[in-house]
Amino acid sequence: MGVSEQDPKRSGLTYYHGSKNTKPNRDLKVGTWNVRSLYRAGAYQEILKEASERELDLGAIQETWWQDSGILAKDNFTFIFGGVSGHSLGTGFLVSKRIIHAVKSFRFVNDRLSYIIIEGAWYNYVVINVHCPTEDKEEEVKDLYYEALEQLIDQFASYDTKIVVGDFNAKIGKEEMFRPTIGKESLHETSNDNGIRVIHFAAAKDLIVKTTCFKHKDIHKATWTSPDGATQNQIDHFLIDKRRHTNVLDTSEKLSEHAAKIIYSCDTKWMNTATKRSGRSVGK
Repeated sequence: MGVSEQDPKRSGLTYYHGSKNTKPNRDLKVGTWNVRSLYRAGAYQEILKEASERELDLGAIQETWWQDSGILAKDNFTFIFGGVSGHSLGTGFLVSKRIIHAVKSFRFVNDRLSYIIIEGAWYNYVVINVHCPTEDKEEEVKDLYYEALEQLIDQFASYDTKIVVGDFNAKIGKEEMFRPTIGKESLHETSNDNGIRVIHFAAAKDLIVKTTCFKHKDIHKATWTSPDGATQNQIDHFLIDKRRHTNVLDTSEKLSEHAAKIIYSCDTKWMNTATKRSGRSVGK
């Protein structure tokens, strides 16, 4: 049974690091990366190179700017991308050869929101790719986006593991009242409006913001730097179901600009059974 794009209705890289007690093949390495257009010469090749060097399994990509939708296989990765209505935005998923057989379905909801479902041994992993409106956007625009995000996450089974990752354009602070949801290791002291929205969304959906839970040097927390180098922000985040949040081993190691990298330790028996499955391919 092949996998195809579902329902036409429609750069920070974050990475999970394994611990000494976990087996490498049981770590799901997930990244999020705002690439700011793949129209640039060599941009796509740069993504493949960095994803390969960091041994990523899954990359949530924002701002592809590609108007067509499709599936592109090259080297050890398959890129699944949705077309955009204009000349900006767009999301996609970069999937490694190691887990491509486990892709169950995907859908591009709109130019800023998509998801992919990875089949696990006991439950599915639903990875939602977000590119939230910037801080200066109108309240109505932000409200509509989060309404769509809430409606999307509510449609998945409660026993599936939900991961929400991407460019939230949100600065999350260290407010003590929010610590059960965000921890205390953010780069920022105070949450902005977008940050508060992320926190409220996470709390309402029983998610934990893991990118602000691990202790690291500030230089490793920042996922965005201003052109003049004077300002650094942590605006790319990784949220996961509270009941699974201890499986996230780390969210360190800033990679290229506007990107972040994370390692998630999980029961990946489905990776070990890849060669036993037949007929499972993407786009065929």
